[in-house]
Amino acid sequence: MAAIAFTRPATYLVQRSITIAAPPDAVYAAVADFRRWESWSPWARLDPKQKTTLTGDGLGAVYTWTGDDKVGAGRMTIVEAV
Repeated sequence: MAAIAFTRPATYLVQRSITIAAPPDAVYAAVADFRRWESWSPWARLDPKQKTTLTGDGLGAVYTWTGDDKVGAGRMTIVEAV
């Protein structure tokens, strides 16, 4: 088993998609701007006391968060928005 693990890449990419009944420009604006995430994010409702930090705008913008056990902690960077 250990030999198989060494043949796998050290990083991976997670992608998700969904169909939303809204104009594409409205959806893009809500998703591509981290400043707007609080208004729709289900994680913000799970832990209203979580700490978030926003750095930058558009491509390269960074969103970090630290919360309770329900939301955990992490970091996202916008590397592409289509």
